Amino acid sequence: MGPKCPKNQCPYCGVYHSNVVQHVKERHLAKREQCPTCHTTFTRRTSLIRHLNHSCKSLQYTLDTIK
Repeated sequence: MGPKCPKNQCPYCGVYHSNVVQHVKERHLAKREQCPTCHTTFTRRTSLIRHLNHSCKSLQYTLDTIK
């Protein structure tokens, strides 16, 4: 078994230490972006843009729209 996430209550276990570091940066330290339509939370802006363009068809966004 690999290294575990140091955050309490998080079940993530990576293969390498670098995987755990990347996980902590993305999941626990990253700024959260929220969909204005369905209020789903995303850690990456590109994931939010993809969600808005494909799932929430009511609004079409680009990276310039969300700042």
